[in-house]
Amino acid sequence: MQLRLPPITGTRLPFAALTLAALAGLTLACSSSNNNSNKATTIATRAPVAATTVAAGSPTAAAAKSATPASGSATAAAGAAGSPAAGALPALPAGGNDDPKSLVMAFVPSRDVSVIQLSADKIAAYLSKELNRPVKSVTLSSYAAVTQALSSKTADIGWVGPLDYLIGHEQNGSYPVTCSLRPGDTPGSLVPGYKAFIITKTDSGINTLADLKGKSFAFGDTTSASSSLVPKGALIKAGINPDKDLKSVNISNQSAIAIAVYQGKADAGAIYNDARTNKEVKDQFPDILDKTKVIYTSDLIPCDPQIVRKDLTQALAGQIRAALLKYSADPEGKTVLNDLFSISALGAISDSDYDGFRNTVKTVAPDLLKGYPSPTPAASPAASPKPTP
Repeated sequence: MQLRLPPITGTRLPFAALTLAALAGLTLACSSSNNNSNKATTIATRAPVAATTVAAGSPTAAAAKSATPASGSATAAAGAAGSPAAGALPALPAGGNDDPKSLVMAFVPSRDVSVIQLSADKIAAYLSKELNRPVKSVTLSSYAAVTQALSSKTADIGWVGPLDYLIGHEQNGSYPVTCSLRPGDTPGSLVPGYKAFIITKTDSGINTLADLKGKSFAFGDTTSASSSLVPKGALIKAGINPDKDLKSVNISNQSAIAIAVYQGKADAGAIYNDARTNKEVKDQFPDILDKTKVIYTSDLIPCDPQIVRKDLTQALAGQIRAALLKYSADPEGKTVLNDLFSISALGAISDSDYDGFRNTVKTVAPDLLKGYPSPTPAASPAASPKPTP
C-alpha cells in the first residue's frame, strides 16, 4: 500500500514558488494517466454492501484498506481476495507510555467551525463509548494549531490534511491510523484521496486559468493542499504568479470561499471537491452549482488522515483505529462522516503510505517540512483544547 507520486524534474523553483507549484506536482501527473488505466484494485466494505474499487491509475491507488468488522468487532479488517489491500492491518509504531483517562480530538477549520463541531461531537461521543473514556472534540483556529496541540500534548487525535500531516510528523512524530476515502470517477468506487477545484461564477467570462490574471482570488489555509498549494501550482504552470498576478486573500473556511465566489466578492476561489455542496452553503444558496462553475480540477491528492500523537501506547492507538473503522461501517457513522467532510468511509493507513508525497516535498521544497508558513485564521472563532489529564 504505497502512495506513489510522479517524480518532479526540471528547474528547481524558488521556495515561494514550490509551495505554489511543485507540491502541486502531486497532481501534475494529471488525469490523463488515470483515465488510461482500465485496471482496478478492490477493497471490501461491510457486508452486504458490494465491494467498491480504487482506480489503479491513481497516484494513491492501493492506498486504501477498508474495514470489515466481524461479529461487531472493530478490530477485524480484511480486503477482498487478491487485492493489495487484503490481509492484516498495517503495524502500528511502538508508541509511548501515555494512556490518558480522557482524550482530546482536534479538527482543522476547513469549513464552518460550528458545522464541523456538530459532527465532531458525534464522533467524540461514539469514541467515548468504544474507548471507555471521555473524548472531547475541538475545532481549532488554523491547520497549524492542530499540529501545535499534538506537539504540546493538549490534543491526542487530529483530523488533518495530507500536507499538514507531513509537516506535523516532522515536528512531533504523530502518525496516521486511518484516512478518508471518497467516491472515485468510476461509479461505486472509493479512492484514498480527493481533488482540488478552482471555481468562478458561471457568467464571469473566466474559462481558463490564464483568464484569471488581474482577478481577485480566494485561497484557503496556507498549508491546505486543495485550497492553496495545489491550485497555486496549477496557476504557476498556466503562467499566473499567484503573488503578483492576482488580488488574493486567504480564508481557511472553504465553505466561505465558495460563498465568496457565488456572491461576487472574489472572482474565483480554490476549494476541495465539492465544498459548494456543504450543507451550510447549499442551505443558503441552493442554486450555487448553477451560478458557479469549475474551471480547474486537480488530479488525486493523497487522502487526509486521522492521526494520533506518538506518546500514546500502541494498544490505545490500536483501539482508536479500530473504533474509527467500526464507526465508518456503522450507518449513523457513515452519515456523520459524510456530513463532516464528505467522507464515504475510513480506511487503515500508515506513515509509509505518504512516502511518495513526502519524497516529492523533500525534493522540491525541503524547507517546507521544517515548519509552517504564517497560519491562516479561521473564519469564525473556534474552541481551544483543554489539557489532557
